[in-house]
Amino acid sequence: MKQLPQKARFGDARETLRRPGEGWRGFLRRLAEHSGAMPCGGARACGKCAVQLLPPEAAPSPSPDDMRLLGTERVRQGWRLLCGLLASHGIEAPWMTASLRGADPSGTQIVTDFRMDAVSRRASGQPGTRPGRWALAVDLGTTTVAGALLPADSGLSDSEEGAPPLMLSGARLNGQLELGGPDVMSRIARAQGSPEMAAALSDALRETVEQLVRELLQQYGVDARLVDRVALCGNTTMEYFFLGRDVSCLGMYPFEPPDHGPFEMDGLFPGLPGPVRQWLFPVPGGFIGGDIVAGLLALRNALEGRRVLFMDLGTNGEIVLWDRGKILAAGTAAGPAFEGARIACGSPALRGAIERVRISPVRLRCGVIGGGRARSLCGSGLVDLCAGLLRLGGITPDGRLRDPEDPLVQRVPVLRKRIYADVRRAEPAFTVAGRRGSGVWLGQRDVREFQLAVAAIRGGVRLLMDTAGVATGDLDQVIIAGGYGFHLDAESAAAVGLIPAGAPPDRVARPGNTALAGAAMVAADPRLAPRAKALAESITVLNLADHPAFTDTFVESMHFPAPVSARRSGWDCG
Repeated sequence: MKQLPQKARFGDARETLRRPGEGWRGFLRRLAEHSGAMPCGGARACGKCAVQLLPPEAAPSPSPDDMRLLGTERVRQGWRLLCGLLASHGIEAPWMTASLRGADPSGTQIVTDFRMDAVSRRASGQPGTRPGRWALAVDLGTTTVAGALLPADSGLSDSEEGAPPLMLSGARLNGQLELGGPDVMSRIARAQGSPEMAAALSDALRETVEQLVRELLQQYGVDARLVDRVALCGNTTMEYFFLGRDVSCLGMYPFEPPDHGPFEMDGLFPGLPGPVRQWLFPVPGGFIGGDIVAGLLALRNALEGRRVLFMDLGTNGEIVLWDRGKILAAGTAAGPAFEGARIACGSPALRGAIERVRISPVRLRCGVIGGGRARSLCGSGLVDLCAGLLRLGGITPDGRLRDPEDPLVQRVPVLRKRIYADVRRAEPAFTVAGRRGSGVWLGQRDVREFQLAVAAIRGGVRLLMDTAGVATGDLDQVIIAGGYGFHLDAESAAAVGLIPAGAPPDRVARPGNTALAGAAMVAADPRLAPRAKALAESITVLNLADHPAFTDTFVESMHFPAPVSARRSGWDCG
């Protein structure tokens, strides 16, 4: 019998000992529990989850991914990719495929007259008193797939016409992360020219939906046979993958889908036993999907007669200007930084991720999802951190993280203590939590990745508003939608430039997952489907790639706004 490892050492020097008599699978499960979230979602693409198995001779034979990402010398020393070891033994890790825990990933909050009201996550009464028919709503997100069960009987739905109904919700990480990478363009690229990969990505998405549906049914005690209709929305790429359609057109100019929908069908649905009626929201363009239409449908009563900037800040930044009934929209390739991907210590909003950062000249405080030790940095925490460092001068407006010997760094205690030279990456870095050189940290490359994402949004907003002839002062409201937007701090977003300069924080609303709310409305009342279709047809899509000023505007938007004092409204935590 091959010798088993006696212990495993993580990259931050933490060690986990194998217990007496513990088998290999049990040891791996404990390693998964102690490991942080990985940027590539367990796709064996980043190498962040490497562990050193000791003694080295007890480590299993290396895989091609081990050799590619770790190199011969580290492999000889016993280093292996933990995600590969788990996958080879059929073990699910929290940061790969399990439901998001310790947070509210579905963001199931809705807006009613721009007041945030939580939608109840539990049905009233006992299982025996629940309605006879149910509907299902699904939001096919690039990173997270969210779903909700809702009563289909009109007497149990919200009596206010056009209001989102009761939603019993949940979410899962999109299984495509493991196969196709963190953003839609990488998945489109892998699907192009490979029917096998395209089918695998489609299957991965549908399997995620199936797992989510089964979890919702079990959690809320609903009989699957009572679900008789489904409404789905998502960005254009996700809807095409779900339908099993060719996504190649979405990766080539002019990035237009041949069929804008809506897509209607009767048939089997993942996780349900029999044929059901399915309705997928129409997609106005290649980068403006049905999720935006669903979000506008959920908010339409509050939008009428107003000028509102609506932003969904996910992997694919989607921006809409609602100008008193005229709708202009644009999509921006923001990249996955807002979801925590391509950030060295980044992750989605999982347990152990830092979601809040408060920093003063002398102190830094973190809010960690689920409490306990910080293991990673999610999108909202990244925005807070960069905003705070901009205010203190640790990050310059051109996106440079200052060197540890910089005179300004030496004058500010919190910067002097936490900024250091990362020898491994040959760049300055800032310790957020844990020990210097390990723990959770932000490096210069991370700042640059974040800077690019912000510039894409800022540039898109500027061109959209210039095209419509609308100034920031003309806006009645700025809405930042999505589960990510719901946890975003408005002042931090303004400090880094995600919110247009001059927009007062009290005019910023963060309603949560409006896409899921809109899908739930159609699922509960199919008579709203024609309204959603008419809404999609009224959207004018601005192709930023064709805009003559796009390149110059993007470059100008790379500069963060001029910093303001750190001593303002809650930011001085010293």
